[in-house]
Amino acid sequence: MFPLFFPIPDCNLPGLFIRVRILPGSGGSHIHRGHVRPDRQGGGGASRIEPERERIFRILEARPELPIHGLRKALAAQGITFSFATVQRFLKRHGLERSKRLAAADLIRKSRPRTGA
Repeated sequence: MFPLFFPIPDCNLPGLFIRVRILPGSGGSHIHRGHVRPDRQGGGGASRIEPERERIFRILEARPELPIHGLRKALAAQGITFSFATVQRFLKRHGLERSKRLAAADLIRKSRPRTGA
């Protein structure tokens, strides 16, 4: 707890202050930083998906059309699970973005019975 004293604005009594207590973690950290900009968030620990990079690249090399959900299923079959967002960020970071719209269109096209001449 950090007690702070602020002068009361528009008060005729000089030397009259308000005592304010700021608890740690309640947003008072800007006082110690000297500005009110919020701190950066995230980026703290090492990535769990990066060590599996070569495995992911091998899966995508064998099946380049594989959507993100398919990639997650292939990794889960090998005992490795990641959220959709983690896989999506990994692919974007390595320039291998997948389009959900194209993947959905692919599934629809594959599920329709072929009618042809």
